[in-house]
Amino acid sequence: LQDSAAQVMANLEEKKEKDEAVYEESKKQMEGQIEELKSEVKELRKGAEGGVGEDEVDTLREEVSKSRGEVQALEDEVALRQREVEEERQKVEDHEQEIERLKQDVAEQEHRIESQDSEIEGLKLQLDIRSRSEAELKDELEAVSKMQTDQLA
Repeated sequence: LQDSAAQVMANLEEKKEKDEAVYEESKKQMEGQIEELKSEVKELRKGAEGGVGEDEVDTLREEVSKSRGEVQALEDEVALRQREVEEERQKVEDHEQEIERLKQDVAEQEHRIESQDSEIEGLKLQLDIRSRSEAELKDELEAVSKMQTDQLA
């Protein structure tokens, strides 16, 4: 589970880095487009004195607004991916805590088993001693019984 958790973390980190790189590249492109559009607007304003139409200015404004919307959408997507990465990290941490708890449970059970094994060995030894004592007593009883039978005969 730890290897699996580590792999998930590595994959999430790699995905996050790729998403951030794509975001940054897209952001740069959008900023470049915005700057180009601003330049065009400046030129159009200069040219407006020479008869540039309001339609062109409105079109450029729409393009700038659209580009800003695209940048915002990319920023939102990056934020979403970052939240997903954090959620996955939390899951991994939860799994790691569960693994540690299970390891502790296993260690406690192993200790109980070892204690029970020792107790069983002690009980086996006591049983063996009692069995020998019973056998010795039986032998003595038979010997006494034989002596009594021999004396009576």
